[in-house]
Amino acid sequence: MKKTIRLLIVDDHVMIRLGLAALMADEPDVEIVGEASSAADAIRAYDQLLPDVTLMDGMLPDLHGVEATRAILEKHPGARIILVSINESAEDIHRAIEAGVAGYVPKSQNQEVIMRAV
Repeated sequence: MKKTIRLLIVDDHVMIRLGLAALMADEPDVEIVGEASSAADAIRAYDQLLPDVTLMDGMLPDLHGVEATRAILEKHPGARIILVSINESAEDIHRAIEAGVAGYVPKSQNQEVIMRAV
């Protein structure tokens, strides 16, 4: 039996969070355990929920998603965080990789790409 993937969704736009949650709702092996709209909320939620995977927005109102990723990885080195961003520049992707993300998915991608990343 496949293990259920416990997922935390982080994005400051409610429509994006709802959209990602709707995409994941059809996946029997994914359980959304929480949502956050800021980096501070994401860090707290991660500490409490310890999800298997986190979908992290690249631009949050209080901190860049890369910095939030670093903060989580500092406390939880095994965290698997996928940065989901509108930015597709090589520089942004490089910064995310240096921070330790497990994956980088441009927001322009479709459901299949996001599901493969998760």
